[in-house]
Amino acid sequence: MALVKPVPTDFGIDATYWNILAVENNRPQQAARVMMAGFASAQARTHGHQPLATVLIDLAGADYPGTADGIAYPAIYEAIKARAAAPGGTPPFTLFAQATDG
Repeated sequence: MALVKPVPTDFGIDATYWNILAVENNRPQQAARVMMAGFASAQARTHGHQPLATVLIDLAGADYPGTADGIAYPAIYEAIKARAAAPGGTPPFTLFAQATDG
């Protein structure tokens, strides 16, 4: 699973396929730090290419997608999309406004 949304990069190529690279989960504090990696395409990721960009996202409080059992990647993607769609969005969430599932 991933998010699909073209985002311009410093390399002049859009990072279109956004995959979770790393998650740091703090259940007692209900906070997660997520590193998203942007690739030119799903194929670029599966063929071992390096990401074109990375974005660090903090999900806490009402945005925290974890449960007492842990945190699932699909829930993280849904939390990012929900926050991106919310009125008055702020970076880095606005990067993922209107992202689709990939």
